[in-house]
Amino acid sequence: MKLRYLYALLFCIPAFLTALILTALLGGVIGGILWLYVFGDNAWPQGIDLFLIIPLIIVFTGIWIILLTLAFNVGKAQETSGNIPSKRAVSLALSATVFLSLMIVFHQWRIGNIGPKTTSAACSDYCKDNGYNTSMMPPRYSSESNDASCNCMEGGKIHITIPLSELRAKG
Repeated sequence: MKLRYLYALLFCIPAFLTALILTALLGGVIGGILWLYVFGDNAWPQGIDLFLIIPLIIVFTGIWIILLTLAFNVGKAQETSGNIPSKRAVSLALSATVFLSLMIVFHQWRIGNIGPKTTSAACSDYCKDNGYNTSMMPPRYSSESNDASCNCMEGGKIHITIPLSELRAKG
């Protein structure tokens, strides 16, 4: 197998993960700009999903192809110099894969998608389960605070207040 194909194959997963991370960051920036300057807290139009997703898929594919092309060209350059694939390239690809995977797992853990739920996520879930659209927690609560509670709201009014200690016991 030619080195150009070997390098492209070797760096396929790290390139995929890099493209995924960069595209997610760009999607967050675009969503934030749309929220802050275009739609705000009002209901967003239904077609906005395609407006966000289709360009991001194109960007993701473009970044991935660019990174694979870069790996292909490095492999091609190694062929012309007569070098064999070094352990350094293999270890770089493996370490990049592990590092990027751990970054994704750590991020998902930190925001509560995997692992134990954050207190605010548990509060939100509790309120949704009880039929309320909005949940609120006091800013900078502490376990010693008298105001360490989860508030379920509807129409700007608090309807249920539950202490966080009770909420944790139910969770």
